[in-house]
Amino acid sequence: MTVSITLPRGDGAVSFDAIVASSLRERTRGLLGRPPLRDGQALILPRTHQIHTVGMRYAIDVVFCDERWVVVRVCRSMAPMRVTRWVVRARWAIEFPAGTVGSLQVGDRLVVSGL
Repeated sequence: MTVSITLPRGDGAVSFDAIVASSLRERTRGLLGRPPLRDGQALILPRTHQIHTVGMRYAIDVVFCDERWVVVRVCRSMAPMRVTRWVVRARWAIEFPAGTVGSLQVGDRLVVSGL
């Protein structure tokens, strides 16, 4: 399933096409063994409170959101072989190419359509 995510950015917004990893198998695999996301792409992991980059060869940006798509944690340029903290209020984790979430901060709200 592909959805659209719009991130607020200072004087505007930027949109991404996102794939939803809906099954347990897809969520477990995430980006492992896959090429890096391209500009404009993202991966949504539902029901996710923590992610890791063990086995990956590239950095990613990770945004954790609550059930209303309000940002509760941002991890910028998360290097390979790292594990995030457990994010209690998270309902969604969204993985982006490193360096693309800009000035996004806790409390911002994402616009998600097609989900």
